[in-house]
Amino acid sequence: VLTTTILYSQQKLSLNRCIELAMENNENIKIAKMDKKSAKSNILGSYQGILPSISSNLGAKYNKQGADQYTPSSSSSSYNIGVNYNQTLYDGGEWWNRIKIAKDEYNRAIISTKQVKQQIKSNVTQVFYNLLKAQRSLEVYKTARKYSSNRLEKIKEMYRLGEAPKKDYLKARVQ
Repeated sequence: VLTTTILYSQQKLSLNRCIELAMENNENIKIAKMDKKSAKSNILGSYQGILPSISSNLGAKYNKQGADQYTPSSSSSSYNIGVNYNQTLYDGGEWWNRIKIAKDEYNRAIISTKQVKQQIKSNVTQVFYNLLKAQRSLEVYKTARKYSSNRLEKIKEMYRLGEAPKKDYLKARVQ
């Protein structure tokens, strides 16, 4: 387990935390998750060719005629009710192909989401270690510069006192 951290905006971040942040905020992950969700709902929609459809209707009619003194009144009423049931018996295997295609698309979306996550993890890890390497290189450079400055001062003093030749002093200055 790596405990190396990077300072980011006054906050130390571990490699795992950097990966978590990338996974939470990356647009490609969000798109891949939405594609996966859409593909899953398309599976349900692909079953519409198999499932039957049922519809119903209900009606009532009432008629009243002749309500004056010369004609006798008459009334009539009628009622109707209907139920329709439709079921495709055979469509040449089309519905099974739609279901298979929808399931294949869902599996593709799962794989695509995993690939996007893996790519993000790889990119974050690479950038994390490149930054860590640059920080270490900077520390080494600062230490070497400090050492060179101290050595130059020492040789300069030795040259001033006559204990070191001028070529050693000039050599230290160049370094």
